[in-house]
Amino acid sequence: MIKSAIAFVAGCVAVLQLAVLPDSIWLLPAIIILLLSLWLRQTLLFCFTFAVLWTSLHSQLRLTDQLASHLQGQDLQITGVIASVPQREGRRLRFEFKPDQQIPVSKIRLNWYQIPDVVPAAGERWQLTVRLRQPFGMQNPGAFDYEGWLFREGIAATGYVRPDPANSRLETAARYSVNHLRMQIAERLQQLGNSELTPLLQGLSVGLRDQMTTEQWQILQKTGTSHLLAISGLHIGLAAGIGFFIGRWLWSLSSRRLLSVPAMHAGAVSAVLFALVYALLAGLSIPTQRALIMISVMMLSLLLGRAAFNLQTLALSMIIVTLIDPFSVLSAGFWLSYAAVFIIIFVARNHTPALKKQWLKIHLWVALGLSPLLMLFFQQTSLIAPLANLLAVPLVSLLVVPLLLLTVAMFAVSESLAVLLLKLVLWLMDYLWRWLDWLAASPIATWEVPHLPLSIILLLCAASLLVLAPRGLAARWLGLTALLPLLFWQAERPADDEFWLTMLDVGQGLSVVIHTANHSLVFDTGPRFGSTFNTGDAAVLPYLDFRGTRKLDLLMISHGDNDHIGGAEAVLRQIPVKRILTGTEESLANAERCHAGQHWQWDEVLFEVLHPPKNWQAKSNEMSCVLKVSNRHGSVLLTGDIEARAETLLLQTQSDRLNATVLQVPHHGSRSSSSEAFIAAVAPEAAWIASAYRNRWQFPHEIVRQRYQDHGVELFNTADSGALLMRFDRQQQPPVRWRLHARRLWTADATE
Repeated sequence: MIKSAIAFVAGCVAVLQLAVLPDSIWLLPAIIILLLSLWLRQTLLFCFTFAVLWTSLHSQLRLTDQLASHLQGQDLQITGVIASVPQREGRRLRFEFKPDQQIPVSKIRLNWYQIPDVVPAAGERWQLTVRLRQPFGMQNPGAFDYEGWLFREGIAATGYVRPDPANSRLETAARYSVNHLRMQIAERLQQLGNSELTPLLQGLSVGLRDQMTTEQWQILQKTGTSHLLAISGLHIGLAAGIGFFIGRWLWSLSSRRLLSVPAMHAGAVSAVLFALVYALLAGLSIPTQRALIMISVMMLSLLLGRAAFNLQTLALSMIIVTLIDPFSVLSAGFWLSYAAVFIIIFVARNHTPALKKQWLKIHLWVALGLSPLLMLFFQQTSLIAPLANLLAVPLVSLLVVPLLLLTVAMFAVSESLAVLLLKLVLWLMDYLWRWLDWLAASPIATWEVPHLPLSIILLLCAASLLVLAPRGLAARWLGLTALLPLLFWQAERPADDEFWLTMLDVGQGLSVVIHTANHSLVFDTGPRFGSTFNTGDAAVLPYLDFRGTRKLDLLMISHGDNDHIGGAEAVLRQIPVKRILTGTEESLANAERCHAGQHWQWDEVLFEVLHPPKNWQAKSNEMSCVLKVSNRHGSVLLTGDIEARAETLLLQTQSDRLNATVLQVPHHGSRSSSSEAFIAAVAPEAAWIASAYRNRWQFPHEIVRQRYQDHGVELFNTADSGALLMRFDRQQQPPVRWRLHARRLWTADATE
């Protein structure tokens, strides 16, 4: 069973690593292999081949479900049902919507920027005028794959609600629909709790975590306790445990019932029912579905008189989960949850100390065993997680969650009793949160690592298993030895006379990162959207983590427009920055004004500021810092948002320094920039454009595009290429287009 589960999961993973689905010509050979493996009783080959075919079929159906190209950017009037609890993020409302037959898609994700007086609620039917596009997201090394997440969630299009008097509610929600009930519970907790910790309780009770702050998430991540707020195995298992003991106790009260059905069997059925109710309250999310299936398989084993908690049960649940949803393997939670249970079973089977000692050690074993996966998915692991979880897990599982669920039940019985219980829960959470906050402030809270190759991750997993092996195994210490090189692992860096250039995909904005052998520079940080999203957190910092960059020698903000400075606050908050230069000094605290004549050399790489002149004044765009970076292999000219006036001044004062191998196209390709004379003076081999896919300004302008083409300049655009990466070294390879380099079958083709 264990080998079959591994083969099945491997088949799912193999398909989802492809850039495109196999052509239908391969269907017949695959079916032949499937039938032959069945006839020859080659179980592993059968499981792998079946998983490949199964995942390919599901993938094709999901891709076919996506919005048709000709419907993008059109005003569409649709009717349908609010399919999720709407989440308020600042002045925006976000929700999932299941449309009727007006458009052939199953589910879309909408933003409503002008929230109406009648706020939509889960389960209601609405008529809306919307503007949609196919699933699309920024593509950057180390960053969250939004397109992959949309694919996994079955969201066929994204968009926003257009202002229209015809937008209206057609039907109210069924009073006892699950999502409507979840929304009511969340609102009651907010009204009665009125605490900064209330969002944590909303997450623990009904799985709604949209009101949690960035700081709260960072504390959970640093302490390795994020799993406590994601309703999954621990919580569903707790509900099942409560249900099991209640069901067994109630059943055992009747001797007559015990004669027909053992109390253990009644407890197993009750456990599944309790787990199902809690999973429904949590929105039946993918993690809760996974946990519910695992609990159901365990209870079924119990009903059949077999061991409920062993590797065979774990393997069977894994097969069922991936059979129901082969895209589960795209989730980090899938691997972390199954790995955690595997480690507990593995340790329990191979170690036999007293239960108390085993409980104290189990956190250490799980933390060690999960470290390679945490490094793979998040480029870090929490060093204080065992200490944090030692208090957090029993407190949350044995006190907070049971009391919180009892509070929710009391909403329908006695509000005064519910308030009393809620105060007790908040008191417990307050003490826990102080503990976690104190731990998170430690300078050794997390161990951050650069992006590690998959081969190293697999080696670390094998080494961890050896360390967890029984004491008598001689090879156990080899595992510990294999972990030691990780302490000295260094991310790849340029040679002394080289530099690496990366233009990140930050939508309609700009962010460029330059690495030399021993120094790092960020030029602009992209935009910020409200209080909940900025590209400093979403693109710049993940890329720096990917490269193993722990500090910046220079943050240069070309000027103060949001699409260039929006992510700066996040960068400054989370990573040490030695120096800040900006074209508009008042934009950031402790910033110096950039001006022509500033220059420095890092590791045989020359940096020169060419614009603006000292004490020169103009509008914001024209004040953009212009930076030239060069070595003996080539050069790049970074121009921010300069327009015609600044270009003319550069031609007059810096004409002998403008020539560059790569030019960052000024102002995203606006008509107000990139004059014929400026392009001729720079004479670039390639021009890189930072713009958003289907942006409303239609940058780059067709006239500007034509100018570059007339000069024989090769154009690259982050809108269709994702992040652009180039090494200025002896090999002089063309830039890597991340959207193509890291392409998966769900990755949008932005050239269409």
